[in-house]
This record gives sequence, C-alpha cells and structure tokens, in this order.
Amino acid sequence: MRARAPGTRCGERGDEAFAGSANRAVACGRCIDGGLAIGTELDVDLVGISAITHTDPRAYDIANRFRDRGVPVVLGGVHRRLMPDEATRHADCGVTGCAEGTPQLMLDHDAGALRPRYDQARAFSLAGRRCPKRELLPGTDHALLHTIEATRGCIHRCDFCVAPSAWGQPLQRPVCEAIDDIRQMGARRLVFVDLNPIADVAYAKELFSALIPIEIAWSGLATTLIARDPELLDLAARSGCRDLLLGFECGARGASSRATGATSTASPLCSNPRA
Repeated sequence: MRARAPGTRCGERGDEAFAGSANRAVACGRCIDGGLAIGTELDVDLVGISAITHTDPRAYDIANRFRDRGVPVVLGGVHRRLMPDEATRHADCGVTGCAEGTPQLMLDHDAGALRPRYDQARAFSLAGRRCPKRELLPGTDHALLHTIEATRGCIHRCDFCVAPSAWGQPLQRPVCEAIDDIRQMGARRLVFVDLNPIADVAYAKELFSALIPIEIAWSGLATTLIARDPELLDLAARSGCRDLLLGFECGARGASSRATGATSTASPLCSNPRA
C-alpha cells in the first residue's frame, strides 16, 4: 500500500517491487493506493505502507485503523528513514532503506517472529532483482502503469534534496535487466522514475543506446548537464526521449548555489539553450 495525495496516479515501484522480490507470502497480495478510499475491513494478515512526508498523516491514520483490528503494520518510505522514532509509534515494524533489501521480513512474519525494525542489507544491489509485480496495481485507478527504474539515488549531494539522506549510495541496474523488464511490459510509452539517470554518463549512454532498437517513447528526469554532452543528448533523443523534467535551484546571475557553493555567472537556460 502506498499513501498518496489525491490527483493523477501512475504506477509506482516500491510496493510492487518488494512483492516481486519477496517470498511466496506475497503471491496473493494486493497493492492499494492510499490516496483512494480504503476499507480497513480488508481480510489481510499483514499491511505494508510506504509514504513520503506530506502523505504520512494519511499513512498513520490507515496504519492505526488496521492496528486497532489487530492487523500488524509495516511502515517504510522516505519519511520512515528520516524520522524512524516518529513512525515507530504508528507501526509494529519499520523498514529503513529499500524494502527489497530486507527479505528476512516476510520469513519472520511467516514464522510469527516479526522484529520491530529491518534495515536494508549493506550489500543490497539492483542486479538480479525480479521484475515488479505490476499486476498487483489497481489499473482502473491509475493513469499510467508503465514505469521503470534503471538507477536509484544520485551522485550529487545537494543540501536542498532528500536523496542523499534517503537513498544513500547510488545504485545501478544492469542495462540488460532494465531492457528485459521493458520488453516484458510490452509498453510503447513509459516513464523512468530515476532521480538522475544521467549521473553516470557512460551508463546513461549504454542505456540509451540499448533503448534505440526497442522504439519506445519515454519521459523522465535529468539535470542540465545533459545539454553539455552533445552525444548524450543525441542518444537520449534517438532512444525515444520525449519529455525531461529539469530542476533549477536558482538561475540568477551571481547567485550562490547551495548545491556546489559556486556562484552562477549565467542562467542555465541561457548557457544550455538545447536543454
């Protein structure tokens, strides 16, 4: 279950990715959008909720109602990692880090020995992971089901961004595995949910090159650094890139960037007209 605010919905990767990597106990599970009406009379023996900070009040409310019925609740997500003590008051168990990196959780639940806290394994990797169980998503309530994640985290440590604290060291999925996942989806248009897929330029070029033969259209995020590498920008376009969301902390001349401490001498939009 993912607690979300009302609005346009798309297929996420947290809960269904965990379901794909977990043992048989999740085989008959359900993914439910917490931004929609939820009946806490659901016949379940374990509830997992992933939430970010602004949806945590909703997540806590759902968790408390299930716990009042005696159903154990596991809380995860960015806010749980940043504020573990607060989250603990509303759950029987908390996950810090990526839930796919805590396989023992479901084994302990099956054995009736759920622990209060599970931390992502130090050696966690995106390599060799099963594909997310997207069939668990309620398709009629989601505008877009086709999302993909090739990388997780970001190499930059901007002090206004939660990524360094929430995700830690950046991770990469082997390009061949990401391509296999896309082929398995059979989608003609999808969204990369990666925070910064071009952080490792060599990896990004390999990924974009592998996307070209698939002939899909995709959207995603990037930094303006993509415009400083003509080859990378060209590969992105040829691979099917149609939309990129770029973030700017400040584009004013002479402004000091909290990301690097450097002083801006020109607006990124002016210095990178192709971005």
